[in-house]
Amino acid sequence: MLRSHGRFPYSAITNRPSFTWPEERRLAIHVSLNLEHFAYGEGLGISYSPGLPHPNTYNWGWREYGNRVGVWRLLELFDEFKLPVSLLLNSEVYDHCAEVVAAFRARGDEVVGHGRTNSEHQNDPMIALHHGTAEAFADVIVANFDEMQRQSRRQSLVYGIALHAFIMGQPFRIQALRRAFEHLRKADEGTWFATTGAIADHFIATVPSN
Repeated sequence: MLRSHGRFPYSAITNRPSFTWPEERRLAIHVSLNLEHFAYGEGLGISYSPGLPHPNTYNWGWREYGNRVGVWRLLELFDEFKLPVSLLLNSEVYDHCAEVVAAFRARGDEVVGHGRTNSEHQNDPMIALHHGTAEAFADVIVANFDEMQRQSRRQSLVYGIALHAFIMGQPFRIQALRRAFEHLRKADEGTWFATTGAIADHFIATVPSN
């Protein structure tokens, strides 16, 4: 047999226990914002500018935009749509721009560990690596929501939306993201917007463990 993580066995989606989210809602939605801090002139990262040695000032500046501008614009958007947020946080952000973390805590948002710094590890995001446009990303959010809302009529489900401050915090992308959020809020019958922790807590309290 192939090596397994050993944490939990295979479980078909069609055989999951029957339950609902609070107030008999069937689709739980969580918005997770990746907030990251990168070292200047050293460390790992993805070079979005072919031909330039990496790391470089150009890429550091683009990512730092997320901490100085993008995250604050996204906070305004989250307030506009009254969306709770799970903040996926590099711990180095506490030293770099602690006031950003304080702003999320003031909203009552959840802070989730996301490593020390992405200068030490880097995953691949949809727009940057797959060359998707902001409009295409918004379309993905909407299409995924519409289909999952349909599926949730017969089975409670969870839909996660992951964002990066330095990518989606840019004005032309915020416009597309606002369109997606407007759709979700207009068609949110039977949906529950919550943090990842609240979703996990409700599931654990509602569904008996095997």
